[in-house]
Amino acid sequence: MRIERASASVMGLSAYAFTRSPTRARRTVAELKAGMVGVNSFALAASEAPFGGTNFSGMGREGGVEGIRDCLDVKLAQVVF
Repeated sequence: MRIERASASVMGLSAYAFTRSPTRARRTVAELKAGMVGVNSFALAASEAPFGGTNFSGMGREGGVEGIRDCLDVKLAQVVF
């Protein structure tokens, strides 16, 4: 239910989750509707990584090779254990 509630937002730039379970981390990254997902870390931005959101947080990406694929729904995830 928490994933659905978080993904129901009209904004979707980034989302964050904290867990000790690698299985839960992978599932959370896959299910959250956000352009960037951080797991166990708030550090998401890097010049070589795609930057962008979903819904009212924008369409397309800046940076990275994904910057030229602005019609795709790409997600960045960082998982730290």
